[in-house]
Formats: sequence, structure tokens, C-alpha cells
Amino acid sequence: MKTKNKHNLVKRGNIYYYRFEIDKKLYQGSTRSSDYKTALQIASIVKSDIIKGLAGLPIQKENHKTTFLSAFQNYLKYISQYKTKKSLYDVNIYSKHFLPIFKDLELSNIDRNKIKEYQTLRRSEVLKLNKNKNKKESEISFRTVNIEIATLSHFFNFCI
Repeated sequence: MKTKNKHNLVKRGNIYYYRFEIDKKLYQGSTRSSDYKTALQIASIVKSDIIKGLAGLPIQKENHKTTFLSAFQNYLKYISQYKTKKSLYDVNIYSKHFLPIFKDLELSNIDRNKIKEYQTLRRSEVLKLNKNKNKKESEISFRTVNIEIATLSHFFNFCI
């Protein structure tokens, strides 16, 4: 259900989205907030940044780099608010292997190659388990590793 108000905010589900026009160009996006006042503040900041950019004025940006751990903590907060307790439990279980590896890295430094390296490392760990001795790779289930990669994928989609 969409509801619109006089401040060009549209609510879809629990989240507010901004939508406004400047110089006949349409700008729209998510505020990522379910609180009306917070969404209104975010929308006005976005609008003022766009106007500053068009006028050639400097836009103040944050200078800190986001680490994997801090972003992952935000992701866990999101999961706990909008998903089931089972989802949060699953994410905690499947993150116990990749969190120690990625936690101190900056998000901007993690690329596909690092994820592939992690996947290869985890697959080799699974192959070395006692229950997998004397088995061919085709006989071994890599289900857990695949779920860990899917969890990482969902996390990075959340970040984007």
C-alpha cells in the first residue's frame, strides 16, 4: 500500500521513500527508515545535497571507512527487526566461519576474489573433516559452505 504526504514521502510497507523534482529532473530513493520524522530529515538532507551539488557547492561527506564488522552489526539489527528469530539464528550460525576472516577488512576492499578464496578455503576444510575421509568430492555435501556464501551475498545486497 502506498500513501503519499505533502513532503513528497511515499510509504511502501514499513519504509518511507522520497520523491521530488529539481530542475525538471526526478529524484527518488529509499530513506531506509520506518519513522516519519527520521525519513523527513533524510529526504531533506538528500535534497539539500543535490541542490548544493547542482550549485557547485561542496557536499560534506563522512570520511570514515566502514569495516565489515560494523556493517555486519547493522545487518544483524536489520535481521532482528524485519525477519524471524530463526533467520537471525541462522545468520549467527553461518557467520561464525566468515566473520573472523572478514571482520577487520574495509567493505570497499572485499571483492569477488576474496569471496572465492574464502569459498575455496571452506571447501578444503570440509574435505579434511574425518567424516569425509576416503570420499570423492562428488560424494561430499558442501551445503553449509553454499549457505555461508548465500548469507554473504544477502549481506552485501543489504549493504548496497
